[in-house]
Amino acid sequence: MDWDSRFFGFDVARIDTDCAEECSVDAEIRRLQRQGAELIYVFSTHPLRLSDFNAILVDRKLSYVNASPVYRPVDKPIVEVTEVSRQLYELGCQAGGHSRYKVDPTIKEEDFRRMFRLWVDNSVSRRFADYVFAYEVDGVAVGFVTAKVKDDELSIGLIATDENYRGCGIGGALIQTIVNLASELHLKAEVTTQADNITACRFYEHQGFNIASRSYVYHVWSNNNENSNPL
Repeated sequence: MDWDSRFFGFDVARIDTDCAEECSVDAEIRRLQRQGAELIYVFSTHPLRLSDFNAILVDRKLSYVNASPVYRPVDKPIVEVTEVSRQLYELGCQAGGHSRYKVDPTIKEEDFRRMFRLWVDNSVSRRFADYVFAYEVDGVAVGFVTAKVKDDELSIGLIATDENYRGCGIGGALIQTIVNLASELHLKAEVTTQADNITACRFYEHQGFNIASRSYVYHVWSNNNENSNPL
């Protein structure tokens, strides 16, 4: 994981598995650790124990898909974003409030915030996103969403509404903006969230999204990493 390794300043690797046999995953973790990996992301379609390692379950990930997006007018003034702002950075961090980088206690708060600031930068510059929309009050962004075309889907990357403006229909308007765009592009609309984020799950289901896949994400730390604490 070149980007992640540069960001954290140590070697980061990733394992993707759909195998319920943990022995093969254990062997791959040991191989990567021998090669110097300090942190290994394990993405699995099955829950794993990983009891021999300094591992933590950081995400029970749900992918939601609206396979037949329906265009509906949006009654709120949603604008396209072309410049970053302090408000966008804060919304980016709020969007990551249930992310694995926030859940993992080994990852420092400053690194979590720095990561999501970079995510906002790369989204607005259109490296991580094709579209960025915001809802503004007096010229200040109080809600935003990013999305990128991936194969036959328009996939949401970040979405957040400022905590002082929740319950005002802003999130629904932002989601409908993406659904409308997906309809125009003849794509499915997709969003990924955490199963533990019950509010978000209910919100997406209310917006016409259905669960398409589940996965489990673990962070496996080398005991030699100075930031790592035995769990």
